[in-house]
Amino acid sequence: DGMHILQFVPPGQTTYNWTELITSTHSYNITASLKEAMEKGLDSIKKECPYEVHHEIIEEKPGELIYKLQILNGSQLIELSITRYIRWRDEIWSITYATKEYPVTSEEIYNILTYLKSISIAAAEDVERLRKEMPKEAVIHELE
Repeated sequence: DGMHILQFVPPGQTTYNWTELITSTHSYNITASLKEAMEKGLDSIKKECPYEVHHEIIEEKPGELIYKLQILNGSQLIELSITRYIRWRDEIWSITYATKEYPVTSEEIYNILTYLKSISIAAAEDVERLRKEMPKEAVIHELE
């Protein structure tokens, strides 16, 4: 198993202190289903997070899964994220948009979903080339 992680934040913020965060992951040599991969990620979040964690699958079809995650302190929403998983062979790609800015309107959620659905994986030969060129350790990148 292997994984690459890229994280992007607005100027002046860090991956530890952010209001908006985009995370992209690429996992390879994965035999788990997309739902199993999502559940494994959720279990990890729940173990680390002192708050209530709720999720809802928004869309599920062969090779793709989209879900919404909410982290709550009582009835107060403190983080909202939407993640799209894509399977390609034995690899799983994900892109997540997360925000701590509230309220998030249904129109904003629709726009996030539209954006996440518009993202596609490069042609197979590009994926193979990128896989060979990327470093083996996780990478964190902050926008300047």
